Amino acid sequence: MSKNKFEVCLGGKQTVGGGVRRTGTPGAHCTHLTGWVLALVATLCLILPAAPTQAQRDLTPTDLAVRKAAEEERKRRAEEQRRIAAEAEAARATQAVKLKDEELARLREQLRQSREPPASAPVPAAQKAVTAPPASRYRAMEGLLQVPGCEACGQLSAIEAGEFDMGSPDTPGDEPQRRADEGPMRLKLKVARFEVGRTEVTQGQWKAVTGSNPSYFNNCGDACPVETVSWDDITGPNGFLARLNAKLGLSGDKAYRLLTEAEWEYAARAGTKTPFWWGSGISPKQANYDGNYVYAGGGEKGEYRQRTVKADAFVANAWGLYNVHGNVYEWVQDCWHGSYAGAPTTAAAWETGCAESRRVVRGGSWFNDPQNLRSASRGWNAPVYRIYVIGFRLARTF
Repeated sequence: MSKNKFEVCLGGKQTVGGGVRRTGTPGAHCTHLTGWVLALVATLCLILPAAPTQAQRDLTPTDLAVRKAAEEERKRRAEEQRRIAAEAEAARATQAVKLKDEELARLREQLRQSREPPASAPVPAAQKAVTAPPASRYRAMEGLLQVPGCEACGQLSAIEAGEFDMGSPDTPGDEPQRRADEGPMRLKLKVARFEVGRTEVTQGQWKAVTGSNPSYFNNCGDACPVETVSWDDITGPNGFLARLNAKLGLSGDKAYRLLTEAEWEYAARAGTKTPFWWGSGISPKQANYDGNYVYAGGGEKGEYRQRTVKADAFVANAWGLYNVHGNVYEWVQDCWHGSYAGAPTTAAAWETGCAESRRVVRGGSWFNDPQNLRSASRGWNAPVYRIYVIGFRLARTF
């Protein structure tokens, strides 16, 4: 049997006169070979390395060196690309942190309305809580809203009907760092009786109703205020209030709602006329805010916690409400107006003639200067806006 016949059997080729031509069906010239020879040849084809091609045999040492260098260069470039990709990913992570820092800086600048007063501003003497007008009482919320380890979080305070002066006086020296949007004052504004949560709505309560927790400070715990929730998240057709009232079967005056802006200030003041319910000055021992700054009306520097704290932290006001000054801003029902000119003569929500659909927030936050924590201080945001300085408080009519 010739070598050519073997080649026909294995690859369908046959050498003729030094050239190679394609044959017909592979194995056509091997029909006379015995089976064991075919088996042996097939096995050798599988285990023996292929013979180098003529082109490979013709390579000089220099060619081989060039090829090796090219392969090493290819590997080097691949490694360089992996390194560049890793550095790019690290840069993106660093940029994300930088953007967060820039967002904080932007928000601080947006919220700050004045410069820090001199550090020598007088420290207020210990303030006595003002005795409440007609007695307020506490009532437990439904079981769904109970928060283990925070009794006040699951309670409502009954706020008796009354009247108060809403806003701040514009006479020089009466209330330092006031702003024009806090006037003209709504004098002897009548407020009907209502109930209000003793604390801001907590992360535990939000989770019990919605099954999720959007809070930025979600490691603070179930007794800390929920934040990073928009006005729409709370009041929308499938928002927190709608889902809560549906679960409890509540409607009409019995349904939970947001406070109106007038109700919020009435409850926060608890019968007082000073910038804060305890008096005219403030320190970080009394509320959660940026303690690097001193209120012009009196106070001292102190701890800047840089995060939320439990909803029942610090001392409650005379009507039993916690953290009406600081911790998180609180959405209210009203839309934003740049002054109280033309405001309703009752404490009902003012929702006509709104400025660009903005909604009011009250109370200041852990992030703010102390002037923004005053009872009269006002702020606003778009109803779709979510950020880690805004939460809310429940209310209901009865």
